[in-house]
Amino acid sequence: MKTSHKVGQRDGRKKSPRDGGMGRITPSGRKMESIRPWIHPEERISVDFEDAVNLNAEVVDCTTQVVTLRLEGGAIGMPHHYQNVDIPLRHVTVTEDPTRYTRNPDAPLRYGRLKLIVKSKRPAAV
Repeated sequence: MKTSHKVGQRDGRKKSPRDGGMGRITPSGRKMESIRPWIHPEERISVDFEDAVNLNAEVVDCTTQVVTLRLEGGAIGMPHHYQNVDIPLRHVTVTEDPTRYTRNPDAPLRYGRLKLIVKSKRPAAV
């Protein structure tokens, strides 16, 4: 069996230098930077799951690994019930919902709010 290069010999590609994670911008880091300004108890975002769309949620916390959301309408038929969920950022696509507006009374009104598209089904309400 012939190979294109000798066994144990490195090909000509160079690996990128690693700095141990300090200061390195990752896709999760960019997602976190986009989500963190929306952490406010008066502000809502839009969330789409595979089986539920256009849900209102409040961002409780966000790290480079997970985003914690407080979903409105946690149980069907109970509109004032809330559900707290942790979603891994690797399952989230961050975009903007141009059809909605911000509602934080302390901030100036602006059209377009954060929208998260989650690549999984909505967690079951307890």
